[in-house]
Amino acid sequence: MSLGMANEYTSLRVSKERKMLLERAAIDISYKTGTSIKWTDVANYMFDHMLSDAVKDLKNSTDIKSALKK
Repeated sequence: MSLGMANEYTSLRVSKERKMLLERAAIDISYKTGTSIKWTDVANYMFDHMLSDAVKDLKNSTDIKSALKK
C-alpha cells in the first residue's frame, strides 16, 4: 500500500520480545518462500493489512487501558 510518502521514515519503539516475534516470523516466511524478508517488512505488512481491525477492536473495548497493555 502506498501512502504517498516516498522514502519518508520514522522509528517505532518495540519491546525486545515483540521484535523477536517479528524476526522469527520473518525467518519462517523467508524459509518457506525462498525470499529474504526483514522483520520490518512483517511489521509494515501488519500495519497495512490489520490496522483497521485493530482500530475497530479498540473502539469497542470496555477497558482500553488493559487492552493496550497486552
